[in-house]
Amino acid sequence: MLLGDNNSLNIRDIDSIVIDSQKDDKILEIVLENEKSNPIIQVVPIDQGKKKIANENRRKISPIIDAIITCGNQCMALRGHRDSGCIFKDDTNENDGTFELFSETEQLEIMSSGLTYEVQIKEDFLQFIPIQDMRGECLANTIDVHLKKFKINVNFMRGQEYDGAPAMSGHLNGVQSHLIKKYPTAIYVHCASHFLNLAISDCCSIPVIRSTMGTIGKVYDMFKYPKRSNVLKNILAMEEFGNNHHKLVKMCPTRWILRHESVAVFLELVDPIIVVLEEICGWTDTSVVAEANGILKAIQDPEFLLAINCINTLFCHTILLCRAFQRVNQDMVQALILAEDAYNAILQIRKNADCEFRTIFNKVQKKVQSYNMIISMPRIVSRQVHRNNISLQSVEEYYKIIIFIPLMDTFLTQIKERLLNHKLLLSNFQILLYSNPSVNISDDIRNKIQYLYNFYLQDMVGTELEVISEFKYWFANLKRMDIKPDNAMH
Repeated sequence: MLLGDNNSLNIRDIDSIVIDSQKDDKILEIVLENEKSNPIIQVVPIDQGKKKIANENRRKISPIIDAIITCGNQCMALRGHRDSGCIFKDDTNENDGTFELFSETEQLEIMSSGLTYEVQIKEDFLQFIPIQDMRGECLANTIDVHLKKFKINVNFMRGQEYDGAPAMSGHLNGVQSHLIKKYPTAIYVHCASHFLNLAISDCCSIPVIRSTMGTIGKVYDMFKYPKRSNVLKNILAMEEFGNNHHKLVKMCPTRWILRHESVAVFLELVDPIIVVLEEICGWTDTSVVAEANGILKAIQDPEFLLAINCINTLFCHTILLCRAFQRVNQDMVQALILAEDAYNAILQIRKNADCEFRTIFNKVQKKVQSYNMIISMPRIVSRQVHRNNISLQSVEEYYKIIIFIPLMDTFLTQIKERLLNHKLLLSNFQILLYSNPSVNISDDIRNKIQYLYNFYLQDMVGTELEVISEFKYWFANLKRMDIKPDNAMH
């Protein structure tokens, strides 16, 4: 109660009072009488009081949200004293890891994608679902049940998109196979961005390339400490270097677009990095000096410099695909066109391997000469099985065969296999976007129309002959267009 002895109100230290006038008229009457003699009191209606509290709570939680976002952007975990042990244990005051609750729980993310009335692709995040059973059948049933909870008519499901994990993509017991049994028109599509990541990942499994990427990661780790990073910043601030970037980019293990950037930025900053490492080698801390000396020798090694320049040649093409595949409004036809263009560009580089690699070799040779070093072949041992033992007279030819050609061939093989699967998926739909349509429908086109008609029979309005006639009108309209549509949304 606000009332004291003799129904009196103590108002000495009160700046404002929030009351509910509908519930306690007596309190309101006393407050109003005291207000006439004491102007200190401020009567605030209940809705304004709640609003004031809400604003205050928002002000307090804003820096917490900012801190979480900052930690997320910097790939920093929100941890307490340790990240193990029981959660909500009453007999301890220690702070267990903030995300420990979820650290050992598999979670399934469900998103929906569809077309708006403005013919724009819209993606919506629906839910995170804790998963105990990772079998394909269980995951498929979980997805089905939760989609229905969102009042989504799953009979209109026309596609599934997952990564290439067997539990999701398996044609016998994968999620996609179980859902297709229930909803035959829900075609499974391997995520285009993920299949590109897999292709690049396979390229980076080549021993020389894997070692090079690991060295770049070590360089980033070397400069993540304040004292060392400040030395690097001071060197980069010098006008003689004139770099566009002022810090290294971390090689994120999952976001390949960041790996593209990390390689490009490293190549730009390699000279300042060498200057800083040489300075660190003069410090008194023996462990830091040893680490800096090891990294310095690694990044001045001709094999490393040749490998990273070969990687950059490939990444200059694949980064465009990475960015394009992550667009919300990117459809499968456009994605395949871009991927095929990249394939043809890299295939041309592979055909001109002698000329392309000679450009890289000459560039690295000048760099190595500035370090007072030369490019040479390693010693060949007949019984050596852990490295390339190709007997060649030319140093340029040796490194072209062990670095450049395997890198390009691996990427071309991987991208071709994955592109072929997507092309087969869209082969029947391509009749809608023929560049040179004809009103006279051939037997091949008629067969594809019949296949699509039978496959989407539940969606069709009209008989098969009516649908074929509609195709004829569409081809006639398509022929009159000056600019042919390149995807189904145009």
